Amino acid sequence: MKQPAQPSRRQFLKLSSAAAGVGLAATSPSANAFLFTTTKPARTIKAVVIGTGFGGAVAGLRLGQAGVKTLMIERGQWWRTQANFNVFSANLPADHRSSWFKTLSSPPVKIELPVLPYAGVLDYTDFNGLRTYQGAAVGGGSIVYGGVTVRSPNFVLQSIFNGQVNVSEMETKYYPRAEAIIRASTIPEDLLNTQYYRYAQVFKQHAEKAGYTVKPTPSAYDFDIIRKEINGTIKASAINGETIYGNNNGCKKSLDKSYLQLALNTNNVTIADLTIVDSIKPFGAGYSVFTRKINDWGTTLYYEEIRCEYLFLGAGVVGTNTLLLKAKAEGSLPNLNQHVGTKVGGNGDVTWARTVPEALGAKQAAPLTQTIEDFSNPYGPMTLECAYFPTGIDLRSLVQLGVHFDKDRTGPGTFTYSKWQNKLTMNWPSDAGTKPTQAHEHIVNRLNRINGGISGVPIFITKPSTTRVAHPLGGIPLGLATDAYGRLYGYKRLYVVDGSLIPGSCLANPSLTIAALAERNMETILAQDIRA
Repeated sequence: MKQPAQPSRRQFLKLSSAAAGVGLAATSPSANAFLFTTTKPARTIKAVVIGTGFGGAVAGLRLGQAGVKTLMIERGQWWRTQANFNVFSANLPADHRSSWFKTLSSPPVKIELPVLPYAGVLDYTDFNGLRTYQGAAVGGGSIVYGGVTVRSPNFVLQSIFNGQVNVSEMETKYYPRAEAIIRASTIPEDLLNTQYYRYAQVFKQHAEKAGYTVKPTPSAYDFDIIRKEINGTIKASAINGETIYGNNNGCKKSLDKSYLQLALNTNNVTIADLTIVDSIKPFGAGYSVFTRKINDWGTTLYYEEIRCEYLFLGAGVVGTNTLLLKAKAEGSLPNLNQHVGTKVGGNGDVTWARTVPEALGAKQAAPLTQTIEDFSNPYGPMTLECAYFPTGIDLRSLVQLGVHFDKDRTGPGTFTYSKWQNKLTMNWPSDAGTKPTQAHEHIVNRLNRINGGISGVPIFITKPSTTRVAHPLGGIPLGLATDAYGRLYGYKRLYVVDGSLIPGSCLANPSLTIAALAERNMETILAQDIRA
């Protein structure tokens, strides 16, 4: 499937105006009853990869390079950026392009606005007080993440994988392999010293004065494009803090520009966007994948069964766990073991903030550039990243994303699938956020005591939040629900390649670890399992 052409500005505005009148009706359950949807004949392909995020993109590329005809299925749209054209929604006010069929845009920092239901880029799922976020686009989470591309510490990898993964090989072989394709880098000093990163300069100064070591944060951004924004030669995007709904100037090195493009270049891989997978089940020696093709306003266009010999699940934690637990509950995959749905965590994420004495300026630019590592924290190891808070006014606020690791409680949540409700549910302990919050507050209190400032940002961020999780992990823990390479126990030729394999937390933004782990697993799977 070829990448769709973008509409002209006039066409886009016309479409948006028309959709505003029909969007709610087009996405209602009753709307499809009056449409003549069709069912296409079943088709067969060697391999199917569900999802185009960090795990799925790696699987797609390596299958394509091995000569395996592969279809990648993605529920979201295929977006294409170009300078000076607003393909994605702005942060404020967010519009329908921001969210995946929601009536409220809802970023991890709580500033919610009403929107029309549409196939936007950011999805969220509520589980009894916990909200998890995931991307919905070709490129998966890489379209909506902050670009942070960091390795998990060795001691964390040793702990979470219980010796199933050779950590030395991750460090010397698989992390470098993923980094070479993603091409992350740290911010150049000349950009860091501009007014747009004043907030990061103050964060670094405060942290160092408090005795913390601050490391530059590698991120998948093209800083030459940001330099053009600052120079005024292209329209502002990153310097406006645009990230969570996509970056309009293409300075984010998302997967559609790296792994996925390389996969397409093999001529063995195709991508079907706006295609929802409803269910999977065994078929012959392989699997059937039952799909719905929709348009961008949610109308079902046709149904299609796709049969494959090898099936790779990279639909993200919510998507992959939904498909597997649904298939188990409905009897399609009854041999999945008792560990499927376990070890679910929020990566120890805590969002918190400080109001500081210094002026920071009205502009806070993407990406994140500075990180504190506090591995001797009395409440457990934590990293603390300085995020941007692009409100357009100077609130003198430093928003901080903390990532906590608790070796004694990795993945405290458990997924189940409710046939009655027809959805994924989660058992999440009420005290799961206690230690991450204590660890974060320990750092914030020290920063305030030494540098001045108060905890929180009045009105916007008044207390630490552990209930909005940008990095959900687990559910299909490697070595428990699968073997050491993501092969699901109980079934042949069925694999998991995404963050579902990582139990609970990896003490880092997990994108690079997901990609490196997928690189490791695919190398063995291709060598041992797959015939081109």
